[in-house]
Amino acid sequence: AVAVLFVDLDHFKQVNDTHGHATGDALLRCAGRVLRSAVRPGDVVARFGGEEFCLLLREADPAEARAAAERLRASLAAASIEASGAPLSPRASIGVASRVPDSEEGWETLFRDADAALYRAKRAGRDRVCVHGEPVE
Repeated sequence: AVAVLFVDLDHFKQVNDTHGHATGDALLRCAGRVLRSAVRPGDVVARFGGEEFCLLLREADPAEARAAAERLRASLAAASIEASGAPLSPRASIGVASRVPDSEEGWETLFRDADAALYRAKRAGRDRVCVHGEPVE
């Protein structure tokens, strides 16, 4: 199976508005480092625009993808940069979708499902993981 994770840094505009764009850029770099260091060789991490990242996890069924997303969310929260003399951690909402390789549904559907799961995570209070097809916890 393959999994797509959409990671959106929570309240990123507020970081830029409160601490400035240089701090926002530093937070993005911090998040990128955390995400790259937390995935396996062969997995892909890409900035997807603004404060979003997209991860492609190979050989990850829904349970493995959820576990990876929870680890990523916790790793982001444990990281920090200095902002106005205080630590600032990148908190994130993560949407997850996965498919088996022979699925009739294509990449477009997989990305749409991950995006929908991301928006469910944001509506449910942010700083959480939602998996397509699972109820929100």
